[in-house]
Amino acid sequence: MEHKFFKTIEKAKLINKIKKVKYEEYEEYEEINTEDSLGRVLYQDIVSKEDLPLCNRSSMDGYAVISKNTFGASDSLPAYLGCVGKVSVNSFPERQVLDSECMQIPTGGSLPVGADSVVMVEYTKKISDNTIEIYKSVAPNENVMLQGEDIKKNKLLLKKGTKLKAQEIGILLAVGITKCTVYKKIRCGIISTGDEVVPTDKKVKPGEIRDVNSYTLSCLSTQAGAVFKRYGIVKDNFDSLKSYLTKALKENDVVFLSGGSSVGAYDFTIKVINSFKNKNILSYGLSLSPGKPTITALIDNKLVIGLPGQVASALVVMKVIFVPVLKFLMGAKDAFEKKPLMKAILTRNIASKQGREDFVRVSISMKKGEIFANPVTAKSGLLTSLINSNGLITIPSNCEGFYKGDIVDVIKW
Repeated sequence: MEHKFFKTIEKAKLINKIKKVKYEEYEEYEEINTEDSLGRVLYQDIVSKEDLPLCNRSSMDGYAVISKNTFGASDSLPAYLGCVGKVSVNSFPERQVLDSECMQIPTGGSLPVGADSVVMVEYTKKISDNTIEIYKSVAPNENVMLQGEDIKKNKLLLKKGTKLKAQEIGILLAVGITKCTVYKKIRCGIISTGDEVVPTDKKVKPGEIRDVNSYTLSCLSTQAGAVFKRYGIVKDNFDSLKSYLTKALKENDVVFLSGGSSVGAYDFTIKVINSFKNKNILSYGLSLSPGKPTITALIDNKLVIGLPGQVASALVVMKVIFVPVLKFLMGAKDAFEKKPLMKAILTRNIASKQGREDFVRVSISMKKGEIFANPVTAKSGLLTSLINSNGLITIPSNCEGFYKGDIVDVIKW
C-alpha cells in the first residue's frame, strides 16, 4: 500500500516509541583502559577494591600529635612537645608517637601510630632540634583525612550508566582501577541518495549538488560518541538502494539515509524499507520544522533513519532527536533529559504554524550585560544560516509564535 507523506507524529511521541523498543543487541560492551574512557558510559556498577585513603593522612603541613596534649594551648600558655622525627610523604612511619611527643609531617603524609590529629605549622615554633612549642589546641582527627573517609572498600563507587568525565576517571585511577567495562560505540552507516547528488570533489553542473550530508552527519555521529562508515552516493534506483541498505544493516547498528525522504521521493524510500521482512515503521514524518519529511523505521530491530536532503533540515533533526538517540543506545541515562538552556531576549517577532514544533535558528549576542537572540531568516536550503547562527529556539506546536522582547530558551549549537 502506498503511504501518504503527511502522517506526521510529534517528536516526543517518536522518542517514546524509540525508548520502548527492546535493544538487547545494542547492549554490547568492551573492556578498555580507564585512561582512554573519557565520554564513555559504564556498562556495569563499579565497586572500590580498597579504601581511599589507605590509612589516616595529614591534610596540612605541621606536626602529628596526640590531641589531648594540646588542650588549653594558646599564645600566652603554649604546650611543649618533644619532636621525635619526621614523616616521609612516601612511606609509613616506623616509630609511633607517645604521650608528650610529636612528629613533623607534610601534607599527605601517613599519620604515625598513636597520633590522632595534626597541628598546623603556623601555630608552632621550633625551640630546639627536639622541642616544639604549640600555640593552638586541636581536636581529635583535626586536619586528618581518615582511612576510607573518601572511598570505602567494597562500597559502590560509580553506577552503571555513568558517563565518564575527568573527575570519574580520576576517582577510578585513584583506587587502582585501570580498566573498566563500557558500552560499545554505536556503528552508524551513512548513505546519501539522489540522482542530483555528486561527490564533493566534482565540479557541479546546474541541477547538481555536492554531497554535504555524508560529512555533516558523520561529524554529528562522532560528536554523539558513535563511529561511522560512509557508503557514498546511491542513485534513485530501488535495487541499488536496497542493496546498499542491506549491506549497511549488516555492518552497522544504525543507518542514516540522507535525501529520498521528501514528498516526491517519499513512496520510493518507503517501498525500499517495506521490502524488508522484519520491518516496523515508527514515523512517516514529523510535525517538526525544519525536518518534516523524516522517516524512522526498524529493520531487524536496527534503526533506519531517513533524513531530509536539505543540509539545514538534516542537521536540526539530527541535533534535536538523533544525537540523543545515539547516546541513549550507548547507555546514557540522561540522553533525553532537558539540558540547561540559555535565557535570551528575542529581538523581533517570529510566527509559527500551530500543529508543528518549530526550531528557529538564532544568533546570540550580548549588550549591556543582557543576552539577545536574533532570529536568522533564511530559506531551508541556505547553508549560510548554519554559519550565521549559534543556537536554536523552540516554538511549541500549540503556539503561534513569540513577540519581540519575550524571554526565550536557547539551545546552543
